[in-house]
Amino acid sequence: MLNAMKNLPQKTITIIALALISVLCLVSYFNYSHKQEMYEKFSSRLPDGFFNQDDPTFWRVAIKVSEQKIKDIETSGYKQLEQKKMERMGINITVTDELISEEYKQTKKELNFARKELKRLTEK
Repeated sequence: MLNAMKNLPQKTITIIALALISVLCLVSYFNYSHKQEMYEKFSSRLPDGFFNQDDPTFWRVAIKVSEQKIKDIETSGYKQLEQKKMERMGINITVTDELISEEYKQTKKELNFARKELKRLTEK
């Protein structure tokens, strides 16, 4: 690989290096923006006073809130089964399975993210 690089003109090597640096910058930016987006989601759900994303307590509370939200979604899923039974009996109720399923998946992703952040902060 290095021998092949020696045969390339300096201009080509410079272009390749700049392209690699650009890719690294983009990856870093998207990783940072994803973290900021998740932090903003969590901070909007947490009680007042929890605002420092570098504090492990923030992520512990975020995990508890997410776990509770998952329990609530699972409970509402059971309620939907009851609603479907009522629909079969002729009672008309609107059920949004797809929305609840998507919310459940998103909450699971957020919970996993919060656990990773807590682990990262406590391992320092």
